Amino acid sequence: LQLEKEVEVYRVACSPITNQDNFLPNVLYDAKNNLNFFDYSASNKDEERKCMRCGASFFKTLQKAKYTLEHFTKKNQKNFGYNCVAKGILDSKAGVVKTTKKSDHITLYEFEDSILVDKFNEVK
Repeated sequence: LQLEKEVEVYRVACSPITNQDNFLPNVLYDAKNNLNFFDYSASNKDEERKCMRCGASFFKTLQKAKYTLEHFTKKNQKNFGYNCVAKGILDSKAGVVKTTKKSDHITLYEFEDSILVDKFNEVK
């Protein structure tokens, strides 16, 4: 789905927001940081979940992002280093998205030339 207008979104992130790792798709973040909790192999038949890991997660509300940050396990907090929420704008130039009607979640499949770090600030 292509975004038709700008959308304000929130992302669980690591301070400082200028760290480019904050906007990597999950699969690339995992590889860069040697995280292996998700099975990307062919033996994992959950193709939808594997596809979702190729995007980056955003939330439509600050409340949902804060809730997600607060409810990460201690292990995940340590592995990911998430310690803040970033607020920013997604638009049609950022990439394509998958949204769910029941959820406040947006998965962004970022375009190669998209630079998100300039569009986000840490929420205090």
